[in-house]
Amino acid sequence: MTSGAQHLKRKAKGRKALRTYQTITSLLEILKFSSPNTIGSSTPALQQFAIINGDDFGFSVGVNRAIIQAHTDGILTSMSLMVSAAQADAAVALAQQHPTLGVGLHLVLVCGRSVLSPTQIPHLVDGSGNFPNNPAQAGLKYQFSRAARRELRLEIRAQLEKFQASGLPMSHVEGH
Repeated sequence: MTSGAQHLKRKAKGRKALRTYQTITSLLEILKFSSPNTIGSSTPALQQFAIINGDDFGFSVGVNRAIIQAHTDGILTSMSLMVSAAQADAAVALAQQHPTLGVGLHLVLVCGRSVLSPTQIPHLVDGSGNFPNNPAQAGLKYQFSRAARRELRLEIRAQLEKFQASGLPMSHVEGH
């Protein structure tokens, strides 16, 4: 991919994060919240109304920025950290600065990078450590390949350990 194409892809991801933030804000307004900042206030009914989780924390600077902005605006109550993503270290630092933001682990087992090296999990990733981009194909491989299932356990453990090493409290685990 050329550097121009990469730049356009990064810009598109930033716009996607902004659109996600705007969609969440609009949804809250539709649900009759007078202001997104009322979420997480001392009103018990609002605290129990919904958990709004930001996905893919650590994926990019734009996603990290959008999640923190949504949290400081009172929209997000938690987020899911991709420990193997390009901006994961920056995301951890941001999470440490925002202790009221719940932090969970987003297990990356498709469409992303592994924590372990490709030589440790050759049935899961390509030579660069990337998982397949096709979830259906990956799911079939994970289901029917005994070697892939053994390696999945190793990679999941590695991601859990990397999260634990961040020192952040874990509120949940998810993936897709």
